[in-house]
Amino acid sequence: MYRDKEGQKYVVCSGGIMKRLLVVLILTTMLAGCSSKTEEVDTIVKPDVVVEQSPKVVYDPAYLEFAEEYNKVLDYTVPCLRLLSEKDSEIEVGDSKIGGQPDMAVDQDWPFWKGAYHSFLAQVNLTQLPDSELTDLLPETGMLYFFYDSEMRTWGDSKDDIGSYAIIYDDVDISHLETKPYPQKLSENYRYSSVKVNIVEEESFPPYEHDVYYSLSLSDGASDYYYDFVDSFNSEYSRNKLFGYADNIQGDMRLSCVLRDNDLDWDDYRDVSESESQVYEKKQDEWILLYQQDSYEEMMWGDVGMLYFWIKKEDLINRDFDKVYFELQCY
Repeated sequence: MYRDKEGQKYVVCSGGIMKRLLVVLILTTMLAGCSSKTEEVDTIVKPDVVVEQSPKVVYDPAYLEFAEEYNKVLDYTVPCLRLLSEKDSEIEVGDSKIGGQPDMAVDQDWPFWKGAYHSFLAQVNLTQLPDSELTDLLPETGMLYFFYDSEMRTWGDSKDDIGSYAIIYDDVDISHLETKPYPQKLSENYRYSSVKVNIVEEESFPPYEHDVYYSLSLSDGASDYYYDFVDSFNSEYSRNKLFGYADNIQGDMRLSCVLRDNDLDWDDYRDVSESESQVYEKKQDEWILLYQQDSYEEMMWGDVGMLYFWIKKEDLINRDFDKVYFELQCY
């Protein structure tokens, strides 16, 4: 049961339970000799990887009337690896963390670009990932590091921005790591406090302006409460994550990745034929979100923005992190 502030009780139900009840009802109707009805064909193309519906779904009174529509959304969730902060936990060398100073091999340098050192965003100890089908996409051992231009001179809308960010994979033994000192020329403004993270598998939901979201055709009311509903799935909602749907702020980025990969900009794209446009649109499904870094406290990307790192699945499998594309979006 779920109680609101006035103590009223509401039923807690998952999409899975509702579906099972629906199946029982249909079978009972058929046995009673009722005439069958033609079922509507589901024309939505589902993602390749779909997680099971969560048993944690709680329909708050504010959006209880949209339960049927939200159950439909649950069929299109995909898994992600969410980075949950452990603020009171001591950070050991090699732990997964956000901010602070990277723990790197002695011969690994702090990334540098056009006269300025990068800001250190996060490091992921791949041995600390949960048991998940998503971890099959990554090496079993080693460290993965994320950096971005400390002066935020790029937004990722051009191939010329390559170099303003760095994703480093090093299959190094933890015993060979050292905590890198901050470069003297890195401003105090770009030296962020560190927090240990626990990485867990959770659902991610289709964001606004994504083709899957559009295909759901939610009512205006369901759309208005959509993100409130999404937030109800997480006891500590964190938008720092590996994989899953990107929480876009200014629209879907996958087609942008395709255009950059083909040395095109948006002006070029507007001039292509309809058949060429369809080819490029199909290619956007090759791109997956590698990592998403949210703004928090002293880490502020534009106007409370987000950093996104995209990679093609084949490049990820080949550990070719030099082919990652980056984008900054903000409000």
